[in-house]
Amino acid sequence: MNRAIIVVGAGTGIGAATVERLCAEGARVCVADVNLAAAQAVAARMVDAGHEAHAIEVDITDEGAVNACFADAVAKLGGLD
Repeated sequence: MNRAIIVVGAGTGIGAATVERLCAEGARVCVADVNLAAAQAVAARMVDAGHEAHAIEVDITDEGAVNACFADAVAKLGGLD
């Protein structure tokens, strides 16, 4: 799978596990969470394991932040699937 995907709530728990699974299957992942430090930690683990991932802070209650998150992901991943 060479897909570009955003996972929201990816800093911990099920979201982080989803990022790990998608990366293991070859996806390029935008790790999005309201807790930027947590998202960065997950993305760093994926990069250290040889996968493509980057972190972004997003508050899904803020429409502008959501739009910025998608714009960042598209710019860094070359589009989304």
